[in-house]
Amino acid sequence: MEGRASPPTSWRRTSSIYRQAISTSERGLRLTSSSVASSPHSLRREQKNDQWVSEKGVPGFKSPSDERREALHIGKIAKALGIPISKDCPKSADAYVAPECPCATLKGIPPEHWYYSPRSEEYKSGEDKYTRQPPADVFKFGYYHKLGKCRRMREEAHKLAKADPAKIGLLTPLPRGSEDCITL
Repeated sequence: MEGRASPPTSWRRTSSIYRQAISTSERGLRLTSSSVASSPHSLRREQKNDQWVSEKGVPGFKSPSDERREALHIGKIAKALGIPISKDCPKSADAYVAPECPCATLKGIPPEHWYYSPRSEEYKSGEDKYTRQPPADVFKFGYYHKLGKCRRMREEAHKLAKADPAKIGLLTPLPRGSEDCITL
């Protein structure tokens, strides 16, 4: 039988990965455009999606804005950045933090400028203490988040690993069952 032979398995695998990467980046662009319209504060933020990872981060690791990102060892990242960890900072990767997170030092956000995200369960409860909104004139603010899944610390880990491939271990997720993401 003459004709074209089917492409090798490795080529088919590579092309499916390529198609998956394209659909993921298109999905990220759609999410970016829909989220920009939702909040006046989001207009000044760069989306840290898969496209950002391919340009400025380390491909193959989850992006800072990926909803399925695993918890990282925040203590190792803070040490690599030379940032002290607050004594008030909990050690659990699932603990909600704000001014206690090392990212507060990086961003320079004062303790009174931390809010609950409109997507959080606390905010959706409707209680006044959870539904505070940042004033329009406040440009440095942050949202309460899980310590191990801190977007800013993941972003910094990507930047460190891209600059020095020996630091790729900073992007390694915490082992399953491990709770402590601070102690070295």
